[in-house]
Amino acid sequence: MRLSGVPPPLAPPRHSRPPLAKYRYHNYFLALVPQRAAAELARDVREAAQAAWTAVGAAVRESLKRKHDADFPGWDRLWDAQIQSYFDFRTTWLAPADANFADLFGKDAVEGTTRVAGLVEAGYRLNSTPGQWQRSVMVSAGLMDADTRIRHIPDYAPSGEVPQKCTLLGTYEQMGPARLADSRRFWEKESGDREDRDRRCAVALVKKHAFVAHFKRHIGVDLDDVHFPSTEELAGKDRKYFAILAMDGDDMGKWLSGDKSPRVRDVLHPKIVRYHEERGRQEALDAPRPVSPSLHAAISEALTHFAVRVAPGIVERHSGRLIYSGGDDVLAALPVDTVLDCARELREAFRSREVMGSKAGISAGVAVGHVKEDLRYVLQSARNAEKRSKDRGKDRLTLAILRRSGEHASATCAWGYVGTLVDQVTAFGDSSDRWAYQIRRQLPVLKGLPPEAFAAELRRLLHHSEKADPRFAADFEEFLRMAGGEDRREEFVILCQSASFLARGRD
Repeated sequence: MRLSGVPPPLAPPRHSRPPLAKYRYHNYFLALVPQRAAAELARDVREAAQAAWTAVGAAVRESLKRKHDADFPGWDRLWDAQIQSYFDFRTTWLAPADANFADLFGKDAVEGTTRVAGLVEAGYRLNSTPGQWQRSVMVSAGLMDADTRIRHIPDYAPSGEVPQKCTLLGTYEQMGPARLADSRRFWEKESGDREDRDRRCAVALVKKHAFVAHFKRHIGVDLDDVHFPSTEELAGKDRKYFAILAMDGDDMGKWLSGDKSPRVRDVLHPKIVRYHEERGRQEALDAPRPVSPSLHAAISEALTHFAVRVAPGIVERHSGRLIYSGGDDVLAALPVDTVLDCARELREAFRSREVMGSKAGISAGVAVGHVKEDLRYVLQSARNAEKRSKDRGKDRLTLAILRRSGEHASATCAWGYVGTLVDQVTAFGDSSDRWAYQIRRQLPVLKGLPPEAFAAELRRLLHHSEKADPRFAADFEEFLRMAGGEDRREEFVILCQSASFLARGRD
């Protein structure tokens, strides 16, 4: 059985920047349940999820009623309609015995996983055929995907005189009186802060007050415990730039579907492998290990361990603040002088034996923005940088520098080069970077030269530049080697300029 919860699409925000790409964030849960109770459990799960959300909203509403009921009766008449229509909880369930996997996946695909059954000795009976679990999970995921493709249209149609639209979620109207003069007085009393000019709907008010009104009492979370620093605080003293780090595991769907599984022989003891080889079962030994419920659960447990126990500590040690950590997905805000080391440590932890192992990959995007830049723009730039890392071959890092002057640049490198990039940041603390800007200006001409000629010109500029570090010539050769033969000299220069920028933390 699967559960998915997703809010409806939101209206574009009111800002000078172009609207950001619209995402519909899904939260999925997968469970094994008795077939006879699947339909009833599906209904109960939906109702429980909605009830939990409603309870949070009710706690916030009650706290606000004590504040506003006397002066503004009826300020919350749209509350229930907005809360009840916001989230869309859906469930699907599948009885694997009723699915014709050969018709869905093809006969060859089904037979490919059942070869492992040849390793079972005569007289033993399997409760299910090898590969049945992973095929069931794929069909279950397909059912949920098909169901969620039917767009959720909120059942929300307010009537009569209503207030203006919420300034954060334009789908809904703001709370309070409909008349503008009364509405202005309501929000002056509600905010108590002239700097807070947002006028919120019920959903946005829940987001603002949930910690104080609900979570503090129910799970012991205090607002002081979750204070998020300003961008100025993140940047640090005498710094004007901060960084957003976005990371996402590569090919997680393939890990869960079995496409990344090792061969059966690779997970068996050598004596057992020899036993089956002597009986002519090489084909079964060379088949991918079918995903079982226990392996699926182990992957889920490892990702939970990484998200809950590992990632928060690493980000905190690098003076950052974790924004989100869910399985293989990490989003954090950090100072510019620690973000690269933090990204490297997170990758090493993700590929450790305690999480996904050394064969797993993770892609990262780092966006460095000015403390006065639109935070949503920096966040989206980090996500775009992460996507570029995946598009360039996965298991890479893309660094995007968003200068206040408007000159933005980004470049991608292999994880093996990130250590060199960190060393370059240190080197630029004592050396000149004029050569990097000179060679950047000459790139239209130098692009047509062989790499050897480009390297020679790089060495010449380094030799004649005051306080230039000659080791950058060796770094170029290392960068090309890791690029796999691609002509990436422009990205190398951008990374050098970015390292200089990170060393100074200002334009």
